[in-house]
Parts: sequence; C-alpha cells; structure tokens
Amino acid sequence: MAETERPPSTVAQLATKDAQVVMDNKPPLWLLDVDGVINAVCGTVPPGYERRRINGFQITWPTEIVARMRQLHETGAVEIRWLTTWCDDAASKIAPGLGLPLDCVVEGSADHLDPENRYVWWKSVTAKRLSDAEPDRPLIWTDDDLDYAEIQGEVDWLRDRTGPTLAIAPDVRQGITPKLMAKIEAFLDRVGSQQLDESDEAAS
Repeated sequence: MAETERPPSTVAQLATKDAQVVMDNKPPLWLLDVDGVINAVCGTVPPGYERRRINGFQITWPTEIVARMRQLHETGAVEIRWLTTWCDDAASKIAPGLGLPLDCVVEGSADHLDPENRYVWWKSVTAKRLSDAEPDRPLIWTDDDLDYAEIQGEVDWLRDRTGPTLAIAPDVRQGITPKLMAKIEAFLDRVGSQQLDESDEAAS
C-alpha cells in the first residue's frame, strides 16, 4: 500500500508518495525553479552562499547544495529540468554562472507565454503534462510558490500521482537548505532501492 508523508496544511516542507510501480530504471525527474529555490532572496549573504550578478540580476546561491545537485544529475541519479520564469535564460545564463549542468532541458516556455494560462498557474500546467506523460516516473518538484498553489487548489493532482512524488516549497530567503537537500537525497535513495528490488524480482 502506498504511504504518504505530508505536513498538516502545506507542501512547503515535504509531500511524498511512494508507489508500487517505478518506471523501468528511468531516473527521477526533478523540476527546478530558480528564484527562491537556488537563488535565495535575501539581504546579506549567508554563510556557505555566493553572490554575483548574472544577466543583470543579483543571484545568491548555496555553493555546496548546487555542487551536490550537479553531481546527482551527472551521475544519473536524477534528471534535472528547468521549470522557471527564467525560461531559456536558466540554461544559458544561470546554469553556467552557478556551475549547474549545461544539458538540463527547459520546460514550460510556451505555457508561460500562452494567454490561455493567464488565470491558472502555468507551471502546474507544464508539470501536470509531464506527469501525465510518465505517471509512474518518480517526480521531484521544487518551487517556492508550491505552498500558495496548494492553497489555491492548483496542484491537487499531485496527490493522485501513481509514481513516487516529492514536492518542496523552500523559504525564499534561504532556498534549498542542507536539511531540504537531505530530504531530496533520502527520497532518491528510497526510490533507487525500490528500483533495484523490482529489478531483482524481475530477474528471478
């Protein structure tokens, strides 16, 4: 039976669902926002963060966290894709500026500009389409607006996914912290172990 971990009223910290079916050896998909997630919106630079201007904007990011994210993507533990209002600039400006992988696909640019999405959260439109295409694929989604979107009922579909799901809305002043990164890595470890168990069962 699927288990769900969920805070009482928000996805701001963690919302997970483990499924019995994990897509055959395909790495989890991580939909990654920029501002408030890897770019901390803060006054002074916290310890362990670096700050510089990129494309005319002040970017403040946790260097160790970004390095771990890059390692996870490059080792195939997860596939990071951009889902951010930075759109293509995330890949062409943010990634090289912060040392993130340069091959991450940018999702949602057309949805961001589609006038039909003016009254809905365009990121949810994009994320749901990706989820519907691969409903059993493990999904991580990090976006500082997820808690507000949950209140508005725009991400209710996350609860109905068949694949393992982790949704995190970081504090915009900190972005992804070591504690949140540890939750992400624990989720990936759990999904990876499940995939190995299922592979062993299929081979026996």
